[in-house]
Amino acid sequence: MAAPSDGIPNFSPAANAAWQSDTREGLAASPEGPQPASIDPAFFKDRPYDMDTAFPVMDASNPNLEPWVAQALTAQNERVLKGLPLQPRSSSCWPHGLPAYMRYNGPTFIIQSANEVVILKNQSSEVRRVRLNAPHSAQPKPSGYGESVGHYENGDTLVIDTIGLDERTHVDLFRTPHSPALHVIERWRLINGGREIELRVYVEDPGAFKAPYVVTKHYTRTDARWIEVICAENPIGPLDQGLEPMPQTERPDF
Repeated sequence: MAAPSDGIPNFSPAANAAWQSDTREGLAASPEGPQPASIDPAFFKDRPYDMDTAFPVMDASNPNLEPWVAQALTAQNERVLKGLPLQPRSSSCWPHGLPAYMRYNGPTFIIQSANEVVILKNQSSEVRRVRLNAPHSAQPKPSGYGESVGHYENGDTLVIDTIGLDERTHVDLFRTPHSPALHVIERWRLINGGREIELRVYVEDPGAFKAPYVVTKHYTRTDARWIEVICAENPIGPLDQGLEPMPQTERPDF
């Protein structure tokens, strides 16, 4: 693929250039305005929530949630409080969806060409494809990462607009559901001489949230190799939690 031309931000200046995040919560909520779904601070008041050691108990009283979303989170809380597992759907090798995809803090790679941007993360071999300078389809087919179109702004920012996200995906790793109206706009902005990325994500879904909200993330450029990881070959027992089966292919890839 050709290198970005003048006036276009270069997100892959070297062969092994990757982006590592230090945003502890994966995606940080904006300090002001409507808030995304989050864990219940009262339940975790004696110890901070750690997704690697505890299952989420959610704050179903968040006033930005439509009633059906609050009810779904309440049902999940009941499952967790009974001692049952509640891993993210991606633990069973299903696509994360958006903006859950960006919660990953490990190495992320951004590959640019004249007509497309490809975003890969060093986990589960998940790939996002963004068509550049193209309109959305009139009726995009719902999919795990939706239909993403993008363009560059100000010589330092990649803007990605996504619709058509499959309702089986979630907006986060807490299994917060969304409606077919989910609309996600990302602004990937290079800062500090191209050594860091400031990501701002606008989430709008009038079917699930009473008002749009914003989450953010910070990346630092690092040197890393892309490693192929096949999720379906993972033999870890906790994946079998009675929520959904592993994906199965209906026909050979070739």
